[in-house]
Amino acid sequence: MVFKKKKGERQNGSDIKVNFNLISLNNSCAQFGLTSPQAMVILLVCDFSTLTQDEITKRLNLDKSVVAKTVNKLIQSDFMVRTTNRKDKRTYDIMPT
Repeated sequence: MVFKKKKGERQNGSDIKVNFNLISLNNSCAQFGLTSPQAMVILLVCDFSTLTQDEITKRLNLDKSVVAKTVNKLIQSDFMVRTTNRKDKRTYDIMPT
């Protein structure tokens, strides 16, 4: 998640703080083998205990493919599990391990 500026646009103080916070978050996550987007997904799912991938996509305002790749990586790393939603068999619930 990198915030890009339009050509010729200057950064203001809040942009610098956001970038600094992202760098700090990336550095903190690196010790666990995570990226900041992966950590954001973990925090979000832990807050709600169970979310669908679509709900994660909407809450983080990210592309579906980005969330799918991120969730797959977290499942492979045993941070999350995926189960079929009881109400809608086409949907998966994502839960922390």
